[in-house]
Amino acid sequence: MLNIILVDDHPIVRKGLRQIITEQGISRSIDEASDGSEAMEKISKKKYDIVILDISMPG
Repeated sequence: MLNIILVDDHPIVRKGLRQIITEQGISRSIDEASDGSEAMEKISKKKYDIVILDISMPG
């Protein structure tokens, strides 16, 4: 089982990715961040096996 974080500024994208990953049954936990700063804060506090990151975000 994997710890995954989804980083995207669009909530609908995060929701869709969460649904797909959940349906596959491969994750222990799925966290979300809406920007790079929030992602870095979460990553500094928890070990993730996979980071799914939007290539183009504001800021």
